[in-house]
Amino acid sequence: MAELIIVRHGNTFRKGESPTWIGAATDLPLVETELGHGVGRYLLEQRRLPDRVFAAPLRRTLQTATLALEAMGISREIIPITDFSEVNHGPDENRTDTEVFQRLGRERLEQLGHSSGTATSEEITQEGLRVLDAWNRDATVPPGWQVDVDAIIAAWRRFAEQIGKTERVMLVTSNGMIRFAPRLLQIGYAEFCQNHTIKVATGGLCVFETVENQWVCREWNVRPTKRSSAAR
Repeated sequence: MAELIIVRHGNTFRKGESPTWIGAATDLPLVETELGHGVGRYLLEQRRLPDRVFAAPLRRTLQTATLALEAMGISREIIPITDFSEVNHGPDENRTDTEVFQRLGRERLEQLGHSSGTATSEEITQEGLRVLDAWNRDATVPPGWQVDVDAIIAAWRRFAEQIGKTERVMLVTSNGMIRFAPRLLQIGYAEFCQNHTIKVATGGLCVFETVENQWVCREWNVRPTKRSSAAR
């Protein structure tokens, strides 16, 4: 049985800071170690230590992989893999939520044939939220973002194909990339999205494994630090 453990990196903004939308074009470091260590402790407790470890070549992903390995108490080479760096948010890169909601809302109103110049700020924001709701519901790419969905799906399939039949692999990547991983499954993507929230939390992990040469999802958006807190 092959196993693929997919991890979203830890936090890049401190509590109380105003986060911005960061993608492949913004390489921020982590601001904490808890989430990466939490992933490692969880996998150690589960006795699911990876044979190979991959990470997108960004500081936040490489650091999360390093922290997880520290908590597992094992030494593995972290192999950078550029296919899973993160999506490109285009004009929304490094912008605040308010700025992103407003830009997307204005664009959506124009697409619907309405003038954004006559809409209130609240109305524009609500339209922007609808666009992002679709991104988080079924990975509908917001206008202006530079996301090649077919290329990302192909990258997931190529990556999965090179995992050995009895190998356990860990990949640390980003939220924008992980939502396309269920394309590996035989279950339809729409059905998966109906039953799962495809936006994975920071420090969250997903586990896929093969059953009769087909990939199945055993865990989705597990939050190890939340589980640890609940157990205490």
